[in-house]
Amino acid sequence: MLNSTLSSGLNPRLNARDIAALGFMTFAMYLGAGNLIFPPFLGFQAGEHFLGSMIGFLLTGVGLPAFALVMVALVRGSDNLTAALPRPLATSFWVMVFIVIGPAFVIPRAITVAYQFSLVPFIGDTGLIPFSAAFCMATVLFALFPG
Repeated sequence: MLNSTLSSGLNPRLNARDIAALGFMTFAMYLGAGNLIFPPFLGFQAGEHFLGSMIGFLLTGVGLPAFALVMVALVRGSDNLTAALPRPLATSFWVMVFIVIGPAFVIPRAITVAYQFSLVPFIGDTGLIPFSAAFCMATVLFALFPG
């Protein structure tokens, strides 16, 4: 809805629903579990190199997502981001983006964070594979039958 309004040249004002969606998306991007759990651990591991690790984390964990938001805003929507590319290259780009968003990084990270905080204190690292299978099956069932 937002992209079609902007790309059609109509009034680019956002309605309350779009503003709320963008606000929650931005909040989740900057203050997700990874940005609340891992920085203290990274700071602990960095030891005396705390300042350098904090700068690196801020550049990659906050700076790159902010830069992505600015770029999408400058090109007036994600549809225009790859409009100048040949169709196969644009399609390949979006396929890679969705692979990175899901199966390549986010799904394994969600599984390992849940495992680290639920079972590692009790059973150690021995049950990750069965936990991963159960986690994925439960997720698929909740997705297929949300009620």
